[in-house]
Amino acid sequence: MRRPVTGLVCALLAAAALTAGAAPATAATFAPANGRLLFIGQSTQASWNDYTSFAAPPAGGSVYYEVKSGTWVDNGHRDHATWLAQQGKMIQVGVSWKDNPPGFTGGDENAKAARSRAVTQEIANGQHASQFTNLINFMNAYPQAKFFLRLDYEVSSFYHCTDASCASYRNAFARLRTLLDAGTAPDNVTYVFHPVRGEYEKLYPGDAVTDWIGVSVFAHELCMPIYDGGYLYNGTPPQNYDTAALQCRNAYIGKDGNGNDTAIWRNWDHDGNVLKMMKFAEDHGKPMIVSESGMMNFTDNGGDTAGLEAARGETWVRRLFSLMNYVGPLPNTAGTYDLSNVIKAAVYIDLDFRYGWDGVADGSFDFPVNSTWFVDGRLSRYGGAKNAFCAGLVDRAFTTTCGGGAAERTFVNVGSSRCLDVSGGRTADGTKVQLWDCLNNPAQKWRVESNGSLVNPNSGKCLDVADGSTADGAIVRLWTCLGNGAQRWTVSANGTIVNPQSGKCLDADGWGTGNGTQMIIWTCGNPVQSNQNWR
Repeated sequence: MRRPVTGLVCALLAAAALTAGAAPATAATFAPANGRLLFIGQSTQASWNDYTSFAAPPAGGSVYYEVKSGTWVDNGHRDHATWLAQQGKMIQVGVSWKDNPPGFTGGDENAKAARSRAVTQEIANGQHASQFTNLINFMNAYPQAKFFLRLDYEVSSFYHCTDASCASYRNAFARLRTLLDAGTAPDNVTYVFHPVRGEYEKLYPGDAVTDWIGVSVFAHELCMPIYDGGYLYNGTPPQNYDTAALQCRNAYIGKDGNGNDTAIWRNWDHDGNVLKMMKFAEDHGKPMIVSESGMMNFTDNGGDTAGLEAARGETWVRRLFSLMNYVGPLPNTAGTYDLSNVIKAAVYIDLDFRYGWDGVADGSFDFPVNSTWFVDGRLSRYGGAKNAFCAGLVDRAFTTTCGGGAAERTFVNVGSSRCLDVSGGRTADGTKVQLWDCLNNPAQKWRVESNGSLVNPNSGKCLDVADGSTADGAIVRLWTCLGNGAQRWTVSANGTIVNPQSGKCLDADGWGTGNGTQMIIWTCGNPVQSNQNWR
Protein backbone atom coordinates (compact mmCIF):
# COMPACT_ATOMS: atom_id res chain seq x y z
CA MET A 1 0.00 0.00 0.00
CA ARG A 2 1.04 3.58 -0.56
CA ARG A 3 2.16 5.17 2.68
CA PRO A 4 0.61 8.41 3.95
CA VAL A 5 2.76 11.47 3.32
CA THR A 6 3.16 12.18 7.02
CA GLY A 7 4.49 8.69 7.66
CA LEU A 8 6.75 8.97 4.65
CA VAL A 9 8.35 12.18 5.91
CA CYS A 10 9.07 10.50 9.23
CA ALA A 11 10.64 7.58 7.40
CA LEU A 12 12.82 9.94 5.39
CA LEU A 13 14.04 11.78 8.45
CA ALA A 14 14.73 8.52 10.24
CA ALA A 15 16.64 7.19 7.25
CA ALA A 16 18.76 10.32 7.08
CA ALA A 17 19.93 9.65 10.61
CA LEU A 18 21.27 6.19 9.69
CA THR A 19 24.89 5.61 8.90
CA ALA A 20 25.78 6.00 5.23
CA GLY A 21 27.39 2.57 5.04
CA ALA A 22 24.35 0.56 6.11
CA ALA A 23 23.80 -2.50 3.93
CA PRO A 24 20.48 -2.85 2.08
CA ALA A 25 17.86 -5.38 3.09
CA THR A 26 17.63 -6.70 -0.49
CA ALA A 27 19.78 -6.63 -3.59
CA ALA A 28 17.31 -7.28 -6.41
CA THR A 29 18.51 -6.68 -9.96
CA PHE A 30 15.44 -7.90 -11.90
CA ALA A 31 17.88 -9.24 -14.49
CA PRO A 32 16.56 -12.32 -16.32
CA ALA A 33 18.30 -15.59 -15.53
CA ASN A 34 18.85 -16.00 -19.25
CA GLY A 35 18.89 -13.19 -21.76
CA ARG A 36 18.91 -9.41 -21.58
CA LEU A 37 16.52 -6.50 -21.07
CA LEU A 38 15.88 -3.77 -23.64
CA PHE A 39 14.86 -0.24 -22.64
CA ILE A 40 13.90 2.42 -25.18
CA GLY A 41 13.92 6.19 -24.76
CA GLN A 42 15.44 9.14 -23.01
CA SER A 43 12.58 11.30 -21.81
CA THR A 44 9.31 11.19 -23.72
CA GLN A 45 6.90 9.01 -25.67
CA ALA A 46 8.48 9.94 -29.04
CA SER A 47 11.29 7.39 -28.83
CA TRP A 48 8.96 4.61 -27.71
CA ASN A 49 6.50 5.31 -30.52
CA ASP A 50 9.18 5.26 -33.20
CA TYR A 51 10.67 2.00 -31.96
CA THR A 52 7.34 0.20 -31.61
CA SER A 53 6.41 1.22 -35.15
CA PHE A 54 8.54 -1.74 -36.29
CA ALA A 55 9.24 -3.81 -33.17
CA ALA A 56 7.59 -5.42 -30.18
CA PRO A 57 7.34 -3.22 -27.07
CA PRO A 58 10.55 -3.40 -25.00
CA ALA A 59 10.90 -4.15 -21.31
CA GLY A 60 10.93 -0.50 -20.30
CA GLY A 61 12.02 3.10 -20.82
CA SER A 62 14.24 5.81 -19.36
CA VAL A 63 13.50 9.19 -17.73
CA TYR A 64 15.10 11.80 -15.43
CA TYR A 65 14.33 13.16 -11.96
CA GLU A 66 15.93 16.35 -10.61
CA VAL A 67 17.09 16.73 -7.00
CA LYS A 68 17.01 20.54 -7.10
CA SER A 69 13.27 20.78 -7.82
CA GLY A 70 12.42 17.50 -6.11
CA THR A 71 10.45 16.25 -9.09
CA TRP A 72 10.72 15.13 -12.72
CA VAL A 73 12.87 17.23 -15.04
CA ASP A 74 9.74 18.29 -16.92
CA ASN A 75 6.19 17.15 -17.63
CA GLY A 76 7.32 14.95 -20.52
CA HIS A 77 9.45 12.85 -18.18
CA ARG A 78 6.64 12.69 -15.62
CA ASP A 79 4.02 11.67 -18.18
CA HIS A 80 6.22 9.02 -19.77
CA ALA A 81 7.19 7.60 -16.36
CA THR A 82 3.51 7.44 -15.44
CA TRP A 83 2.60 5.72 -18.71
CA LEU A 84 5.35 3.12 -18.25
CA ALA A 85 4.47 2.55 -14.59
CA GLN A 86 0.79 2.04 -15.35
CA GLN A 87 1.77 -0.84 -17.60
CA GLY A 88 4.08 -2.39 -15.02
CA LYS A 89 7.13 -1.72 -17.19
CA MET A 90 10.73 -1.29 -16.05
CA ILE A 91 11.80 2.35 -15.68
CA GLN A 92 15.36 3.60 -15.53
CA VAL A 93 15.37 6.89 -13.60
CA GLY A 94 18.36 9.21 -13.77
CA VAL A 95 18.28 10.91 -10.35
CA SER A 96 20.51 13.88 -11.01
CA TRP A 97 21.99 16.81 -9.13
CA LYS A 98 25.12 17.54 -11.19
CA ASP A 99 23.24 19.10 -14.13
CA ASN A 100 21.36 21.57 -11.95
CA PRO A 101 22.73 21.47 -8.39
CA PRO A 102 20.54 22.66 -5.51
CA GLY A 103 21.68 26.14 -4.51
CA PHE A 104 23.44 26.89 -7.81
CA THR A 105 22.41 30.33 -9.02
CA GLY A 106 24.74 30.81 -11.98
CA GLY A 107 28.28 30.81 -13.26
CA ASP A 108 30.52 28.78 -15.54
CA GLU A 109 30.95 25.01 -15.60
CA ASN A 110 33.64 25.14 -12.93
CA ALA A 111 31.31 26.98 -10.57
CA LYS A 112 28.52 24.51 -11.27
CA ALA A 113 30.84 21.56 -10.68
CA ALA A 114 32.01 23.07 -7.38
CA ARG A 115 28.41 23.36 -6.22
CA SER A 116 27.68 19.80 -7.40
CA ARG A 117 30.59 18.50 -5.34
CA ALA A 118 29.29 20.37 -2.31
CA VAL A 119 25.79 18.94 -2.82
CA THR A 120 27.27 15.44 -3.05
CA GLN A 121 28.78 15.91 0.41
CA GLU A 122 25.53 17.43 1.71
CA ILE A 123 23.59 14.38 0.54
CA ALA A 124 26.16 12.15 2.23
CA ASN A 125 25.54 14.16 5.42
CA GLY A 126 21.78 13.56 5.21
CA GLN A 127 20.67 16.86 3.67
CA HIS A 128 18.15 17.24 0.80
CA ALA A 129 16.14 14.22 2.00
CA SER A 130 12.80 15.93 1.33
CA GLN A 131 13.70 16.33 -2.35
CA PHE A 132 13.10 12.60 -2.81
CA THR A 133 9.56 12.55 -1.42
CA ASN A 134 7.88 12.78 -4.83
CA LEU A 135 10.02 9.98 -6.21
CA ILE A 136 9.30 7.73 -3.25
CA ASN A 137 5.56 8.42 -3.46
CA PHE A 138 5.62 7.62 -7.17
CA MET A 139 7.38 4.28 -6.70
CA ASN A 140 4.98 3.36 -3.90
CA ALA A 141 2.01 4.20 -6.12
CA TYR A 142 3.11 1.72 -8.79
CA PRO A 143 4.25 -1.46 -7.02
CA GLN A 144 3.83 -3.42 -10.25
CA ALA A 145 6.59 -1.41 -11.98
CA LYS A 146 10.34 -1.97 -11.56
CA PHE A 147 12.58 1.08 -10.98
CA PHE A 148 16.27 1.19 -11.91
CA LEU A 149 17.62 4.23 -10.04
CA ARG A 150 20.84 5.82 -11.28
CA LEU A 151 22.03 7.90 -8.34
CA ASP A 152 23.28 10.63 -10.64
CA TYR A 153 24.68 9.56 -13.99
CA GLU A 154 28.03 9.71 -15.77
CA VAL A 155 29.45 10.29 -12.31
CA SER A 156 32.95 11.78 -12.17
CA SER A 157 35.45 13.21 -9.72
CA PHE A 158 34.97 16.63 -11.34
CA TYR A 159 31.29 16.78 -10.30
CA HIS A 160 31.14 14.47 -7.30
CA CYS A 161 34.41 14.19 -5.36
CA THR A 162 35.32 16.72 -2.67
CA ASP A 163 38.81 15.22 -2.32
CA ALA A 164 41.05 12.59 -3.88
CA SER A 165 39.40 9.75 -1.94
CA CYS A 166 35.97 10.34 -3.57
CA ALA A 167 34.37 9.25 -0.31
CA SER A 168 31.81 12.02 -0.79
CA TYR A 169 30.11 10.22 -3.68
CA ARG A 170 30.42 6.74 -2.20
CA ASN A 171 28.80 7.95 1.01
CA ALA A 172 26.12 9.88 -0.87
CA PHE A 173 25.18 6.76 -2.84
CA ALA A 174 24.93 4.66 0.32
CA ARG A 175 22.96 7.39 2.14
CA LEU A 176 20.47 7.66 -0.73
CA ARG A 177 20.00 3.91 -0.88
CA THR A 178 19.22 3.82 2.83
CA LEU A 179 16.83 6.74 2.44
CA LEU A 180 14.98 5.29 -0.54
CA ASP A 181 14.80 1.75 0.85
CA ALA A 182 13.31 3.10 4.07
CA GLY A 183 10.67 5.09 2.19
CA THR A 184 9.48 2.54 -0.35
CA ALA A 185 7.00 -0.12 0.65
CA PRO A 186 7.19 -2.49 -2.36
CA ASP A 187 10.39 -4.31 -3.26
CA ASN A 188 10.48 -2.77 -6.75
CA VAL A 189 13.72 -0.75 -6.72
CA THR A 190 17.25 -1.57 -7.85
CA TYR A 191 20.28 0.72 -7.80
CA VAL A 192 22.68 1.62 -10.62
CA PHE A 193 26.18 3.09 -10.28
CA HIS A 194 26.84 4.89 -13.60
CA PRO A 195 30.34 6.43 -13.77
CA VAL A 196 32.31 7.95 -16.62
CA ARG A 197 34.46 5.31 -18.27
CA GLY A 198 37.79 5.99 -16.61
CA GLU A 199 36.83 6.49 -12.95
CA TYR A 200 34.74 3.48 -12.04
CA GLU A 201 37.17 2.09 -9.44
CA LYS A 202 37.66 5.08 -7.15
CA LEU A 203 33.98 6.11 -7.27
CA TYR A 204 32.57 2.60 -6.78
CA PRO A 205 30.12 2.72 -3.82
CA GLY A 206 30.83 -0.88 -2.82
CA ASP A 207 29.30 -4.31 -3.31
CA ALA A 208 26.87 -3.91 -0.40
CA VAL A 209 24.94 -1.02 -1.95
CA THR A 210 25.51 -1.39 -5.71
CA ASP A 211 23.17 -3.62 -7.75
CA TRP A 212 24.14 -2.64 -11.31
CA ILE A 213 27.02 -0.85 -13.00
CA GLY A 214 26.00 1.45 -15.86
CA VAL A 215 27.90 2.80 -18.85
CA SER A 216 27.17 5.25 -21.68
CA VAL A 217 27.85 4.09 -25.25
CA PHE A 218 27.76 6.73 -27.97
CA ALA A 219 30.73 7.00 -30.35
CA HIS A 220 34.20 6.79 -28.81
CA GLU A 221 33.10 3.86 -26.60
CA LEU A 222 32.85 1.89 -29.87
CA CYS A 223 35.90 3.55 -31.45
CA MET A 224 33.78 5.52 -33.91
CA PRO A 225 34.55 9.13 -34.95
CA ILE A 226 32.37 12.11 -34.10
CA TYR A 227 32.15 15.04 -36.50
CA ASP A 228 31.20 18.63 -35.79
CA GLY A 229 31.99 20.82 -38.79
CA GLY A 230 35.19 18.81 -39.23
CA TYR A 231 36.94 15.86 -37.65
CA LEU A 232 36.71 15.54 -33.89
CA TYR A 233 37.45 12.25 -32.18
CA ASN A 234 36.46 12.46 -28.55
CA GLY A 235 37.99 9.94 -26.21
CA THR A 236 41.14 8.49 -27.78
CA PRO A 237 44.19 10.61 -28.71
CA PRO A 238 44.69 10.79 -32.50
CA GLN A 239 47.92 8.80 -32.34
CA ASN A 240 45.94 5.94 -30.76
CA TYR A 241 43.22 5.93 -33.40
CA ASP A 242 43.26 4.27 -36.82
CA THR A 243 41.27 6.70 -38.97
CA ALA A 244 41.03 4.39 -41.98
CA ALA A 245 39.85 1.37 -39.96
CA LEU A 246 37.63 3.37 -37.55
CA GLN A 247 39.28 1.58 -34.63
CA CYS A 248 41.15 2.38 -31.43
CA ARG A 249 44.86 1.52 -31.14
CA ASN A 250 46.12 0.09 -27.88
CA ALA A 251 48.52 -2.49 -26.49
CA TYR A 252 47.97 -5.66 -24.54
CA ILE A 253 50.37 -8.06 -22.88
CA GLY A 254 50.68 -11.05 -25.17
CA LYS A 255 53.30 -13.61 -26.13
CA ASP A 256 55.90 -13.23 -28.81
CA GLY A 257 57.32 -16.14 -30.78
CA ASN A 258 59.77 -16.96 -27.99
CA GLY A 259 57.12 -17.19 -25.29
CA ASN A 260 58.13 -13.95 -23.57
CA ASP A 261 55.59 -11.44 -22.25
CA THR A 262 55.61 -8.38 -24.47
CA ALA A 263 53.41 -5.41 -25.21
CA ILE A 264 51.68 -6.03 -28.54
CA TRP A 265 49.84 -3.25 -30.37
CA ARG A 266 46.54 -4.04 -32.04
CA ASN A 267 43.31 -2.42 -33.22
CA TRP A 268 40.13 -2.58 -31.15
CA ASP A 269 36.43 -2.11 -31.87
CA HIS A 270 35.76 -1.15 -28.25
CA ASP A 271 37.33 1.41 -25.94
CA GLY A 272 39.72 -0.14 -23.45
CA ASN A 273 38.14 1.63 -20.48
CA VAL A 274 34.76 0.06 -21.29
CA LEU A 275 36.25 -3.43 -21.59
CA LYS A 276 38.10 -3.03 -18.30
CA MET A 277 34.95 -1.71 -16.67
CA MET A 278 33.16 -4.88 -17.80
CA LYS A 279 35.91 -6.97 -16.19
CA PHE A 280 35.56 -4.90 -13.00
CA ALA A 281 31.80 -5.56 -12.94
CA GLU A 282 32.33 -9.27 -13.46
CA ASP A 283 34.92 -9.39 -10.67
CA HIS A 284 32.41 -7.77 -8.31
CA GLY A 285 29.50 -9.98 -9.40
CA LYS A 286 27.48 -7.05 -10.77
CA PRO A 287 25.47 -7.05 -14.00
CA MET A 288 25.99 -4.09 -16.31
CA ILE A 289 23.43 -1.91 -18.05
CA VAL A 290 24.19 0.25 -21.08
CA SER A 291 22.31 3.13 -19.47
CA GLU A 292 22.50 5.45 -22.49
CA SER A 293 23.30 4.67 -26.10
CA GLY A 294 22.57 6.25 -29.46
CA MET A 295 24.03 6.91 -32.89
CA MET A 296 25.78 10.22 -33.42
CA ASN A 297 27.33 12.11 -36.34
CA PHE A 298 29.87 9.59 -37.65
CA THR A 299 30.21 11.23 -41.09
CA ASP A 300 31.71 14.60 -42.01
CA ASN A 301 28.98 15.56 -44.47
CA GLY A 302 29.18 19.27 -43.65
CA GLY A 303 25.43 19.74 -43.86
CA ASP A 304 22.11 18.71 -42.41
CA THR A 305 22.59 15.68 -40.18
CA ALA A 306 19.13 14.28 -40.90
CA GLY A 307 20.68 11.16 -42.42
CA LEU A 308 23.57 9.03 -41.24
CA GLU A 309 25.98 7.47 -43.68
CA ALA A 310 24.29 4.08 -43.76
CA ALA A 311 27.30 1.79 -43.47
CA ARG A 312 28.63 3.59 -40.39
CA GLY A 313 25.28 3.54 -38.64
CA GLU A 314 25.14 -0.20 -39.23
CA THR A 315 28.75 -0.58 -38.08
CA TRP A 316 27.91 1.22 -34.84
CA VAL A 317 24.95 -1.08 -34.16
CA ARG A 318 26.99 -4.20 -34.84
CA ARG A 319 29.71 -3.01 -32.46
CA LEU A 320 27.16 -2.27 -29.76
CA PHE A 321 25.96 -5.88 -29.84
CA SER A 322 29.49 -7.29 -30.21
CA LEU A 323 30.39 -5.49 -26.98
CA MET A 324 27.72 -7.56 -25.25
CA ASN A 325 29.38 -10.76 -26.48
CA TYR A 326 33.03 -9.83 -25.98
CA VAL A 327 35.62 -12.58 -25.55
CA GLY A 328 39.27 -11.62 -25.95
CA PRO A 329 42.19 -9.68 -24.49
CA LEU A 330 42.06 -6.43 -22.53
CA PRO A 331 44.30 -3.44 -23.23
CA ASN A 332 47.56 -3.49 -21.25
CA THR A 333 46.51 -6.70 -19.53
CA ALA A 334 47.68 -10.26 -19.85
CA GLY A 335 45.31 -13.07 -20.68
CA THR A 336 42.00 -13.56 -22.48
CA TYR A 337 38.62 -12.91 -20.85
CA ASP A 338 35.06 -14.04 -21.46
CA LEU A 339 32.85 -11.00 -20.78
CA SER A 340 29.88 -12.25 -22.80
CA ASN A 341 27.52 -12.48 -19.82
CA VAL A 342 28.30 -9.15 -18.12
CA ILE A 343 25.94 -6.74 -19.92
CA LYS A 344 22.39 -7.77 -19.01
CA ALA A 345 20.43 -4.71 -20.15
CA ALA A 346 20.70 -1.86 -22.64
CA VAL A 347 18.94 1.46 -23.27
CA TYR A 348 18.71 2.72 -26.86
CA ILE A 349 17.49 6.31 -27.09
CA ASP A 350 16.04 6.18 -30.65
CA LEU A 351 15.40 9.92 -31.08
CA ASP A 352 15.97 12.61 -33.65
CA PHE A 353 18.76 14.25 -31.64
CA ARG A 354 18.72 17.34 -33.87
CA TYR A 355 15.72 18.39 -31.82
CA GLY A 356 17.28 17.85 -28.42
CA TRP A 357 16.96 15.11 -25.85
CA ASP A 358 13.18 14.96 -26.25
CA GLY A 359 13.37 14.64 -30.05
CA VAL A 360 10.56 17.17 -30.43
CA ALA A 361 10.96 20.05 -32.91
CA ASP A 362 9.50 22.72 -30.64
CA GLY A 363 12.50 25.05 -30.38
CA SER A 364 13.00 24.30 -26.69
CA PHE A 365 16.35 22.55 -26.92
CA ASP A 366 17.15 22.07 -30.59
CA PHE A 367 20.63 21.83 -32.08
CA PRO A 368 21.83 23.50 -35.31
CA VAL A 369 21.37 20.93 -38.06
CA ASN A 370 24.77 21.59 -39.69
CA SER A 371 27.09 22.13 -36.74
CA THR A 372 26.40 19.40 -34.24
CA TRP A 373 27.44 15.97 -33.11
CA PHE A 374 23.79 15.03 -33.05
CA VAL A 375 21.77 13.38 -35.80
CA ASP A 376 18.45 11.73 -36.49
CA GLY A 377 19.21 8.49 -34.65
CA ARG A 378 15.83 6.81 -35.11
CA LEU A 379 16.32 3.23 -36.19
CA SER A 380 13.18 3.35 -38.33
CA ARG A 381 15.04 5.69 -40.74
CA TYR A 382 17.96 3.37 -41.52
CA GLY A 383 17.36 -0.05 -43.05
CA GLY A 384 20.84 -1.46 -42.41
CA ALA A 385 21.09 -0.20 -38.84
CA LYS A 386 17.54 -1.32 -38.02
CA ASN A 387 18.08 -4.80 -39.44
CA ALA A 388 21.36 -5.14 -37.56
CA PHE A 389 19.64 -4.01 -34.36
CA CYS A 390 16.81 -6.53 -34.77
CA ALA A 391 19.31 -9.31 -35.52
CA GLY A 392 21.36 -8.31 -32.47
CA LEU A 393 18.35 -8.61 -30.17
CA VAL A 394 17.86 -12.20 -31.29
CA ASP A 395 21.55 -13.13 -31.28
CA ARG A 396 22.04 -11.73 -27.76
CA ALA A 397 18.85 -13.34 -26.40
CA PHE A 398 16.99 -10.16 -25.43
CA THR A 399 13.64 -10.80 -23.77
CA THR A 400 11.88 -8.69 -26.41
CA THR A 401 12.81 -8.59 -30.09
CA CYS A 402 11.59 -6.89 -33.23
CA GLY A 403 9.62 -9.96 -34.25
CA GLY A 404 9.11 -11.53 -30.88
CA GLY A 405 6.15 -9.55 -29.59
CA ALA A 406 2.44 -9.67 -30.27
CA ALA A 407 1.54 -10.73 -33.81
CA GLU A 408 0.03 -8.18 -36.15
CA ARG A 409 -3.61 -8.83 -36.91
CA THR A 410 -6.22 -7.57 -39.35
CA PHE A 411 -9.77 -7.27 -37.99
CA VAL A 412 -12.56 -7.92 -40.52
CA ASN A 413 -16.07 -6.74 -39.71
CA VAL A 414 -18.49 -9.63 -40.35
CA GLY A 415 -21.41 -7.39 -41.32
CA SER A 416 -19.52 -5.56 -44.06
CA SER A 417 -16.54 -7.80 -44.86
CA ARG A 418 -14.44 -4.64 -44.54
CA CYS A 419 -11.41 -4.03 -42.32
CA LEU A 420 -10.69 -1.92 -39.24
CA ASP A 421 -8.70 0.88 -40.87
CA VAL A 422 -6.79 4.06 -39.97
CA SER A 423 -8.04 6.71 -42.39
CA GLY A 424 -5.49 7.46 -45.10
CA GLY A 425 -2.80 5.58 -43.19
CA ARG A 426 -2.22 8.77 -41.22
CA THR A 427 -0.36 8.86 -37.91
CA ALA A 428 -1.66 11.99 -36.17
CA ASP A 429 -3.59 11.98 -32.91
CA GLY A 430 -7.31 12.08 -33.61
CA THR A 431 -7.14 10.30 -36.97
CA LYS A 432 -10.45 8.65 -37.85
CA VAL A 433 -10.73 4.88 -37.44
CA GLN A 434 -13.19 3.42 -39.93
CA LEU A 435 -14.27 0.54 -42.15
CA TRP A 436 -12.47 0.17 -45.47
CA ASP A 437 -11.92 -2.42 -48.17
CA CYS A 438 -9.35 -4.92 -46.91
CA LEU A 439 -6.02 -4.03 -48.53
CA ASN A 440 -3.57 -5.81 -46.21
CA ASN A 441 -1.65 -2.55 -45.78
CA PRO A 442 -0.07 -0.93 -42.67
CA ALA A 443 -3.20 1.15 -42.00
CA GLN A 444 -5.09 -2.09 -41.29
CA LYS A 445 -2.55 -3.83 -39.03
CA TRP A 446 -3.02 -4.03 -35.25
CA ARG A 447 -1.08 -5.55 -32.38
CA VAL A 448 -2.89 -6.83 -29.29
CA GLU A 449 -0.56 -5.86 -26.42
CA SER A 450 -0.37 -7.58 -23.05
CA ASN A 451 -1.97 -4.56 -21.35
CA GLY A 452 -5.01 -4.75 -23.66
CA SER A 453 -4.04 -1.94 -26.02
CA LEU A 454 -4.62 -2.30 -29.76
CA VAL A 455 -1.61 -0.66 -31.42
CA ASN A 456 -1.35 0.32 -35.08
CA PRO A 457 2.37 -0.39 -35.80
CA ASN A 458 2.41 2.05 -38.72
CA SER A 459 1.83 4.95 -36.33
CA GLY A 460 2.81 3.41 -32.99
CA LYS A 461 -0.51 4.72 -31.67
CA CYS A 462 -3.51 3.14 -30.02
CA LEU A 463 -7.20 2.53 -30.68
CA ASP A 464 -8.79 5.07 -28.33
CA VAL A 465 -12.26 6.07 -27.14
CA ALA A 466 -12.32 9.87 -27.46
CA ASP A 467 -12.03 11.68 -24.12
CA GLY A 468 -12.42 8.40 -22.24
CA SER A 469 -16.19 8.55 -22.77
CA THR A 470 -18.35 5.58 -21.80
CA ALA A 471 -21.49 6.76 -23.60
CA ASP A 472 -23.14 5.02 -26.54
CA GLY A 473 -21.91 6.64 -29.75
CA ALA A 474 -18.53 7.78 -28.38
CA ILE A 475 -16.07 8.16 -31.26
CA VAL A 476 -13.21 5.69 -31.60
CA ARG A 477 -10.00 7.18 -33.03
CA LEU A 478 -6.21 6.88 -33.16
CA TRP A 479 -4.28 8.43 -30.25
CA THR A 480 -0.90 8.37 -28.53
CA CYS A 481 -0.70 5.28 -26.35
CA LEU A 482 -1.34 6.19 -22.70
CA GLY A 483 -2.14 2.79 -21.20
CA ASN A 484 -5.44 4.09 -19.80
CA GLY A 485 -8.95 2.67 -19.75
CA ALA A 486 -9.94 4.43 -22.96
CA GLN A 487 -7.35 2.33 -24.78
CA ARG A 488 -7.96 -1.09 -23.30
CA TRP A 489 -9.79 -3.73 -25.30
CA THR A 490 -10.74 -7.36 -24.90
CA VAL A 491 -10.91 -9.44 -28.06
CA SER A 492 -13.59 -11.91 -27.03
CA ALA A 493 -14.16 -15.46 -28.21
CA ASN A 494 -17.65 -14.47 -29.43
CA GLY A 495 -16.14 -12.06 -31.99
CA THR A 496 -16.68 -8.80 -30.13
CA ILE A 497 -13.98 -6.24 -29.24
CA VAL A 498 -15.00 -4.81 -25.86
CA ASN A 499 -13.74 -1.70 -24.06
CA PRO A 500 -13.75 -2.86 -20.38
CA GLN A 501 -13.88 0.70 -19.03
CA SER A 502 -17.30 1.22 -20.59
CA GLY A 503 -18.32 -2.41 -21.01
CA LYS A 504 -19.29 -1.53 -24.58
CA CYS A 505 -18.42 -2.94 -27.98
CA LEU A 506 -16.46 -1.65 -30.95
CA ASP A 507 -19.26 -0.87 -33.39
CA ALA A 508 -19.70 0.22 -37.01
CA ASP A 509 -21.80 3.37 -36.60
CA GLY A 510 -25.43 3.11 -37.75
CA TRP A 511 -25.02 -0.49 -38.90
CA GLY A 512 -22.89 1.01 -41.69
CA THR A 513 -21.14 -1.26 -44.16
CA GLY A 514 -19.60 1.24 -46.58
CA ASN A 515 -16.06 2.56 -46.86
CA GLY A 516 -15.49 5.35 -44.36
CA THR A 517 -18.02 4.16 -41.76
CA GLN A 518 -16.95 5.64 -38.40
CA MET A 519 -16.02 3.37 -35.50
CA ILE A 520 -17.79 4.01 -32.20
CA ILE A 521 -18.58 2.17 -28.97
CA TRP A 522 -22.13 0.96 -28.33
CA THR A 523 -23.94 -1.29 -25.90
CA CYS A 524 -23.11 -4.87 -26.86
CA GLY A 525 -25.95 -6.70 -28.55
CA ASN A 526 -27.22 -10.05 -27.30
CA PRO A 527 -26.98 -12.06 -29.47
CA VAL A 528 -23.92 -10.50 -31.13
CA GLN A 529 -24.80 -7.99 -33.85
CA SER A 530 -23.09 -8.21 -37.23
CA ASN A 531 -21.77 -4.64 -36.98
CA GLN A 532 -20.08 -5.58 -33.68
CA ASN A 533 -18.77 -8.92 -34.89
CA TRP A 534 -15.12 -9.22 -35.97
CA ARG A 535 -12.92 -12.00 -37.25
